[in-house]
Formats: sequence, C-alpha cells, structure tokens
Amino acid sequence: MASIITTAGEQFLPAAAAGSAALTDHRIANQIIFANVEGLDHTATPSPDEQIPATVVHTAAITGYASTNDNNAIFTAILDSKTGDFSFNWLGLYNSEHDVLIQVAYEPLQEKYATDGSAIGNVLAKGMVLKIATAATAFDMTQAAQSWQVDFTGRQSAAENIQRNALAAVYGTGTYINDAGKLVPNAPGYRVEPGPAIIDGLRVNVPAYTSALTGSEPDTDFPVYVYAEVCQTVEIDSVDNVITVIESQDANLPAATGAHGETITRVKLASIYPPGAYTQQQINDGLNIADERENVVTDFVAKRNATEATTGHTRYATTAEHEQREEKQAAATPGGVNELISAMFAGQVAHFPGTVPPSGWLHSKGQTVNRADYPYLWAYAENSGNIAATEGAKTDGQFGPGDGSTTFSLPDLRGVHIRNWDDGKGTDTAREIGTSQSDQNKSHSHGASTNTTGSHSHSASTGSAGSHSHQYDVRQKNLNSGNVTAGSETIGGSLADNFSDTKHTTDSTGNHSHSVSVGNNGSHSHTVTVNADGGTETRVKNIALMACIKY
Repeated sequence: MASIITTAGEQFLPAAAAGSAALTDHRIANQIIFANVEGLDHTATPSPDEQIPATVVHTAAITGYASTNDNNAIFTAILDSKTGDFSFNWLGLYNSEHDVLIQVAYEPLQEKYATDGSAIGNVLAKGMVLKIATAATAFDMTQAAQSWQVDFTGRQSAAENIQRNALAAVYGTGTYINDAGKLVPNAPGYRVEPGPAIIDGLRVNVPAYTSALTGSEPDTDFPVYVYAEVCQTVEIDSVDNVITVIESQDANLPAATGAHGETITRVKLASIYPPGAYTQQQINDGLNIADERENVVTDFVAKRNATEATTGHTRYATTAEHEQREEKQAAATPGGVNELISAMFAGQVAHFPGTVPPSGWLHSKGQTVNRADYPYLWAYAENSGNIAATEGAKTDGQFGPGDGSTTFSLPDLRGVHIRNWDDGKGTDTAREIGTSQSDQNKSHSHGASTNTTGSHSHSASTGSAGSHSHQYDVRQKNLNSGNVTAGSETIGGSLADNFSDTKHTTDSTGNHSHSVSVGNNGSHSHTVTVNADGGTETRVKNIALMACIKY
C-alpha cells in the first residue's frame, strides 16, 4: 500500500497541533473514505494534491485511534458484516469538521460483502497511520494501540462474560474437585490444598498456599478468613484467568477493581476460629476450621448442586445418600429411586386386580426365595419380629427362615382377610403378629314364640244331614194268663215266654243342624322350631384380589 499526506493535510496538521484549528475531542480525523477508482495503479504514490474522487463507495466513522509511539498515530474504522456490498482500491483519511482530506492510500482492489441470509459477509478493519511529531501529547493519544485495532475486544469481552455467567449459573460461587481449595492443618499453621476449580465462572487451578499464621497468635486475632481472589485479564493476544489466595479478618470481603479495570472477585474458602477453644488434638484434626467451599465434586461432569429453593442441573446422589434421605442437593437416578423405594417400603403388602405381580413386587403365597435376590425384603423379615423359628413352625402370616442360610419364605396371604394387629388394645386379645384365626360367629341365642290371644273359646257345628226321620224297635212281651201287676193296676193274664219286635218311625223334623260347644283352654302359647340356614363359612361380600409384598 502506498500512501501520502496531502498538501491540505500538511497545512492542517500543524495548525491542529498548535490549537488554531479547533478539534472536537482532539480528533485529527473522524472518517475514512472508501472509493473505487477505475484503472488505479495501487503501486503508484498518490499525488499530494489528491482530491476525493467521484467514485466514493462508502464512508466509515473512525472507531478508534491511538499512538504506537509519541510520533505516530493510528486511526481505525471497523466495517462489520452488515456493511456492503462494494469494491474499493482507494482510502482517504478525512476530517469532516474542517473538510480536510489529510491522507490518501492506494490498495489492490478489495471486496466488502454483507451477510445476506445464509451467505456470511466479511468484516474489515482498516487503519491509517500518520507520522506526526509529538502526536501522542498534542492530541491526547494516551491509549496504546492494542487488539482494538482489529477490533474484536468488545466482542471477545462480551463472549467471555457470557461464558463466565453461564458457568457461574451452573457451578455457583465455587465448585472444587475433591480437596482443591480445602484448608487443612499444617502444624503449627494451615495450608490450602491445590487443584482445579471453577470460581465465579472462571476455570482456575487453586495454587498451593501456606498460611501466614504461625500458631502463636492470640485468640483475639481470630477468626481469620481465607479467600480465593479471581479475575480475568485481557491482553493483545490472550485472555487469562488469574487466582491468588489471601487471608483477612473481614468476614465479608468485597470485590475489588484491578489495575486495568478488571473485577477481582473474592470467594471464601474457609474460616479459622480461635484455637484456644480447642484441644491440641482437635486443632490437629482441623476442628477449628470451617470449610466454606460451596460445592465439592469428583469431576466437572457433575453439575451444580440444586438447593431446596433453586432448581437446575445437579450431580447424582450416591447410594448412601439415597438411603439416608438427607441429601437435598443431588439428583436421584432411576436406579437410586428404585433402591430408595425398596429400602423404605420392603415388606409392604398391597393388593392388585391381576394375576401377575407388578415390577418390584412378589405374589405372597408362602413360596421360598433367595435372600441374595431380595436383600431389602430379607432385611425387613429379619427385623420384623415375625419370622418363625423353623419352616415347620411357620404360620401362614409369618416369614420362614428357609434353609437357614441362603433362602427364606414369604407369608401365605391367599384366601384370607386381614385384621389389624391388636397390640394391647384389648379388642383382639392374646394375638401375636402374623398369627391366624379361624372363622366363627359370636356366641348368641335366638328366641321364638307365637302371639297369645288370651282366654277364648271356639264355636263348632255339625254338618246338615237334610230332612230325615229315625226308626226304633219296641220289644213286646206277650200276655197268656195270670195277673200282671203294673203300678197300682192289676192286669189279668199271664206273660208268655216269647217276645215280638215291632219297627216304628218318628216324625220328620226337616233339614236342620246341631250346635257343638268347645271348652275354653285358657291363655297359652305354642312351641316353634327354627330351621338352620347358611353355607360352609362366615364371610362378607368380597372381591378376590392378589396379595403382593414389596421387595
């Protein structure tokens, strides 16, 4: 690229440096002009009397200026990917405030494309250098030329902050691998263990650190707080995460600002309490140290622990944490949840309307199973107080010891109802857990009688025989001779030895009946017999379900 300060520029620059040409914000130039001059020889040196050509394709505002030394000034314009499309081979450094073309440069023909849909445009940074005596002093160019000359500093800083904030959202104030950042006793003082960590969204390695405490300090010098100081520094060719470890008696040490304006975050690693309240052995064991690290993990694959108030990605809880059910900051795996349910509910009996037990359940029908296959159910059986001494002594409601080493048997709950254990209430006395009862009715009696009608009589009658008469015989003794005395009369004659029978008929009395009287038997009752009814058992109306036990 060939360039030259124009005649107008040669006249303008001293006047501007002397202050006779007023400048807004000390800006010698505020624009770079882009043009496409046909037939331009980019290897030729421009004329000092060069004018702005008629083929200007774009005018860009100066986005930054600085000095490389006291006599050189750099002016830069950034053309982002939204600018274009055009071709150019001519550049002019221009002061629009005083309408002065200060410098001209020729370049090979170049293309500037704008992003259009899926077609990605290019980004150009064009800088023009002026050699001006005492430029840095005269025009207050105290900023050193750095990466903004190819200006992605702002974008890089924004990208770094996005990443930092994202990591902080996942890993919190501080997440440490194993003992990284942990304060431990180091007789007679203390030390911080080194290791990788993510603190305030910055991936760092905590350095090994030995405390300044000597062990001879009075208790009034405590508590002492150990902090990690982290910040991010941006250089021309690098971005670095910086960490140091410090001590302070300030329990809430605020953030600070670095020499280049960077924020220094302070995150508490540990608190050291007055050693006088502890024995030497307790101090040696670190009991006067409070670990203040927020999250401790085995690797960074684990996500930030959730809390009761904050949701999000979490690490997986261990088997022990599942069983203890006290860990509230770790995610449960499907296997862990299943194991927790087994640990909590093994031995529970439930009923299902089917012939196949659901997953995690066994049909409880007295069968023998392996202890190793169902460890939680066996553990429950052992501690239930309802395991028979031998299989032979086992009742339907009990667990059995199986072979005494590798197996055990389940209660047989088929075909029976459940009655809750009395446990001293007195309703179902003298019952042990798991024992059986036969069906029965509560002892009772039945009374039966007919209603009494009091003293009474009954009417009766004979049936009508119709109109009829009756015959009767008269036996007659014949008189032959002699006298027969009848009362006071004497009849002459004698009685013969023979008799004669004569049939006589009474007069008809017509169709009639006769009344019959039945004697009064007094007030009385009658014996009643009640016949037996029912089936072979006592039962309520019911539905047959399958009784299962949780393992």
